[in-house]
Amino acid sequence: VIGYLIEVSTDSGNAWQLFNANTGTAETMITIQDLAVGVTYSFRLKAINEAGLSSDYSPRTNDVVFRVAPGVPSALAVAPGNARNTLSWNTPADNGGEDVSGFRIEVSNNGVSWSEVAADTQSAHTTFVHEQLQNGQAYFYRVAALNSAGPGAFSATASATPATLASPPTLSGVTPH
Repeated sequence: VIGYLIEVSTDSGNAWQLFNANTGTAETMITIQDLAVGVTYSFRLKAINEAGLSSDYSPRTNDVVFRVAPGVPSALAVAPGNARNTLSWNTPADNGGEDVSGFRIEVSNNGVSWSEVAADTQSAHTTFVHEQLQNGQAYFYRVAALNSAGPGAFSATASATPATLASPPTLSGVTPH
């Protein structure tokens, strides 16, 4: 074998187009570039040797969909409460060719060293409540969107400091005037 002819289908093998007339190598692995995000592809090939092309095609590959990680969530905001912070953000404008399946949320007490609060919220909801926090301590957050291709880049950071709510005033008496 001195190469392979590769054909591609974007309709589950009903119609085929020439993708590469001759790979020029006996290697059985090839990197295919410039695929469109979200498009389903199938491939089949014929072997090439000194006598020409093999008479039959290989079985076609399983359908594969080229996906990329989603874009960056925007407008991260954090509202402080009593021993809790409530986060909200916007879903990325670019979902990477597939719906966002969840979000990764990280927290820091200095904006430099990060730890996961949620590896995957497993929800497309764009709010999260971080509870059991220390009042008076600042917390920094960042959020990344997830799809089957993995996590996208983290958002810009936002921070808040939870605090104990003021106690209601007590009335010691009312004096009419």
